[in-house]
This record gives sequence, C-alpha cells and structure tokens, in this order.
Amino acid sequence: MKQRVLNILIGLDQFLQTIVYLGKYNPDITISDIIGRKIRLGTANKLEKSICWFLRKIENQHCLKSFERDEKYEI
Repeated sequence: MKQRVLNILIGLDQFLQTIVYLGKYNPDITISDIIGRKIRLGTANKLEKSICWFLRKIENQHCLKSFERDEKYEI
C-alpha cells in the first residue's frame, strides 16, 4: 500500500511539472529533479529554491538526491 501511494504522488508530481513548466521538460522528470538540476547549474529562481527548502524538511537534500537518481534525463 505504501508503494502504491508513493507511485501516485510521483505521478501527480510529474503531471504538475508538465503543467507548471508548460511541457518544457521530459514528462517523466519530477519537479524536485528539475529544481535539483537548476540548483547545480545555478539557474534556480527564488520560488524553486523555496520549494526545495520545504522538501528538505521531509527528506534531507531531497532535490539534489532526486536529480542524482534520474541523471539519465537531460533538461
């Protein structure tokens, strides 16, 4: 059951990413993955950094870990 809920949340994240970024990125990439990449590149804006700060409360370095898990995708 826990994995099913996690899969639903990841799917929702990917769906929202497609809407928020207007389809600019691969739809399989999550918002935290994009933000992690943008932080590494130094191109993240204040809102993206704030989202990452919030996600850090749930999992330490969530955005950077998310980026490292999905390195096969390019943005």
